[in-house]
Amino acid sequence: MSIFWLRKFRKKRGGRNTGKGDNRGSSMVAALVAVAFVAILASVVMTSTITNYKLKTMNYKSKKTFYSAESALEEIHAGLSSECYDKLEAEYLKAITRLSAFGTADSTEANDEANEELRRGYLDAVRLLVTDIGKPMDWTLEGYLTDFLTDKTNASVVSVGLVTSDVTSVTINDLVVQFKESETDYFSTVAVDLVMEFPNVKFDFINDRNTLKTYLDYCLIGMKGIEAGNNSTSSIAGGAFAGNFGGMGGLTVNSGSRLDFVEGLCSTVLVSEGDINVKGTVNVNDGKIWGVNINVGDRITSKGGVLNFAEGSDTYAYIQDDLNFIGSGSSVSLGSNFYGFGYSDNTKGNSSAIVINGEKSSLDISHLNRMLLGGRAYINVGADGYMTGDSIGLKGSQEIYLVPTAYMNCSNPYAVSDHAGDSSFTPVDLTALEDFFAYSLLASTPYEVVEVNGTAYVYLNFKNAAAQIQYVNAIINGNNIDGSDNFDTDVTILRRILNRSASKFTDGNLEFWGNGSLSSSNVLSSGSLYQVVDNSIGVNTSVVSGIGNDTFLQACLDKSKRYSLLKLYLHDIGSESGTGFSTDSFAAGTANGDVVIIDDMPYIVNHSVSIYEYVVDTELLEEFRLSVEEETIKYLREDYTYASPGGAYSTVAVVAAGGAYEIPDDAFYGVILGYDCDITVDHDFEGLIITNGKINITNGAKIRANHDLSDNVIENNPVLAQYFKAYQNSANSNQVDPSDITKEDLLGINNWRKNYVSEETPIE
Repeated sequence: MSIFWLRKFRKKRGGRNTGKGDNRGSSMVAALVAVAFVAILASVVMTSTITNYKLKTMNYKSKKTFYSAESALEEIHAGLSSECYDKLEAEYLKAITRLSAFGTADSTEANDEANEELRRGYLDAVRLLVTDIGKPMDWTLEGYLTDFLTDKTNASVVSVGLVTSDVTSVTINDLVVQFKESETDYFSTVAVDLVMEFPNVKFDFINDRNTLKTYLDYCLIGMKGIEAGNNSTSSIAGGAFAGNFGGMGGLTVNSGSRLDFVEGLCSTVLVSEGDINVKGTVNVNDGKIWGVNINVGDRITSKGGVLNFAEGSDTYAYIQDDLNFIGSGSSVSLGSNFYGFGYSDNTKGNSSAIVINGEKSSLDISHLNRMLLGGRAYINVGADGYMTGDSIGLKGSQEIYLVPTAYMNCSNPYAVSDHAGDSSFTPVDLTALEDFFAYSLLASTPYEVVEVNGTAYVYLNFKNAAAQIQYVNAIINGNNIDGSDNFDTDVTILRRILNRSASKFTDGNLEFWGNGSLSSSNVLSSGSLYQVVDNSIGVNTSVVSGIGNDTFLQACLDKSKRYSLLKLYLHDIGSESGTGFSTDSFAAGTANGDVVIIDDMPYIVNHSVSIYEYVVDTELLEEFRLSVEEETIKYLREDYTYASPGGAYSTVAVVAAGGAYEIPDDAFYGVILGYDCDITVDHDFEGLIITNGKINITNGAKIRANHDLSDNVIENNPVLAQYFKAYQNSANSNQVDPSDITKEDLLGINNWRKNYVSEETPIE
């Protein structure tokens, strides 16, 4: 009831208002009611505050654990997607190596089959990742996925469902990731399905070589060779390719001129399709040189040449055939590695040796770390020549392979006309020859006759190459093989022949052991290796390896394959191992239709097309050459400024065709493309000079490759770029390779759920 009604009731009961006493009672009641009300209100507020705090705390911890569970899931996703990417790369390379087994290497059918092999292989590989097949007994998928987590104390994979697969994917169903702050505190879970998918792309396994840009590491590419002359000193830093188009080319350094190979922005390497002719001086201060023969000296004038590999540098020489000393007084100082990789036993053009024909020649091998001489020297008679037992051969020493006069019925050699028409004539006394100290090393027909311009030479015919090498060693080391009474007489005559040639054709200081740093494990040869000290010749048998040695054969074959592929791609497939003899490219195929891998991309070997034809559009260049027929030489030029971290360069982009072209005096940087013309560079130049003609270096020009500059100049000059096939295709290329695919493309997340709880299910 209301206070007003109460007061009214009291007035009637008491008859009158008593005044002051009644007022005190009313105030007290009001105070008590107010206090009670405030207390109740305070209690409600406090309870509400505590509840609100607890709710906020719960919400915070719930969010914290939820976001931590999400972070844990992200770690699992990142780790598993990386594993998937590695499997894709591995299966991609497997598919490439299987390509040649599908039939015609460049067919659409082969490419489709390779893609199907890749898809199947990839899905099998990722399924094996997440199943217990081939795993230890204690392996679990939960444990495997948990290992991707950084914080394994609070985060874990608590359960997974079935692992299922179809033709495009492998799925881990109902993967539950939990994050718990402590044993009794808050936790959250996130459940997803992880889908490992094969990317929805089709790979091009038959890439054309014209997409390569390996030639940008080269400063000179001359398909008819490179020549340095006019009595000056020039240098090359970077790659140089000396073609041998039409049998005219290789590298030639003329008498009185010097060419240095020095360190630059790009790896320094000379690739010569033909011979390297050192009539003047060549200094290899850095890098590698590859060629067929190295001819030191001038054949016409018989003047000597000089070839020096820098002491203490990591230099390499790879020669398919011979290192020939031609001119008188020729001098060679080999660097840290020399590989003569031709190992044919009976073909003179592919049997590597060091051949000293120039009088008073000098060979310094004291700085050599590794040496490979795959073949033996030959005597230039007959179609293939007479193969000797020497990997280092001296002119004049070949006489030890002639049947000694003591066992002849005539002189050796003899004039064919002296015995013409005499059917009973036999040049060798076969009965007497049985007493020859090395008769047991000879074949059943112990001699062979070679006729040259009316003169007949009668040579010993050995059982095999090993017997021939044993013969040479026996002469020098005094080994009486058959116990013959004629040993002293035979060996005295044969040693006199060797020492006479040593005196005439060396400077008396040819020492194979040099500074003694070489060991037999660092030298491989198929023949005898001479030592000459004070014009006395010797041989050390411990360095000779038989032709059947697997390491020897594989080392030779490795270099041969690398040289073949280098001429096609301007890219060295394989490398040295630092010690011993590398066989890194031993499995690389070099026949037409074979697949090779360059920077993880496959390319088909095609020997019918030169590197120049792959690089440039010759049809378009021919149109340019014919556009103004009356001009002997015509060219287009554009200037361009190349901005680099090292500063700005004023560059030129030049297309020249027909006749002969001399690089302008104001052109120091850029790209020069020549077609059907020779190019002369007579001053310093940085960039790329390429022509299907010849390149002449004069006036002390220093030429340097710069990959980035050359790339930038071509790309930013449409008039030049249109002639380079790699730049024609760059705008519309739709080729796909693993580098175009991200990890996110391989692993998707489906059916995301928060705080999912499910019974653990076994992995199928």
